[in-house]
Amino acid sequence: MKIKKGKKYKCVKTVIMNTGETQFIKGRPYTSEVKDCLTNEGGDKNHGVSWLSEEWSTEHFKKVTSKKSLKK
Repeated sequence: MKIKKGKKYKCVKTVIMNTGETQFIKGRPYTSEVKDCLTNEGGDKNHGVSWLSEEWSTEHFKKVTSKKSLKK
């Protein structure tokens, strides 16, 4: 999945870095303020996710299409 600037994505699988730092938490929505990136828990707007692979981003995030999709 391509991450598009201005869109929201719900985390469906918590993302923890090799350092042990949690970047994204399952169930929470995250906004893309920069192309191919999501603003993470630390407020980093340039946290790249699309460059890892489209499969990886699809496994960890779902595009938010409505308020109802946030509750699922």
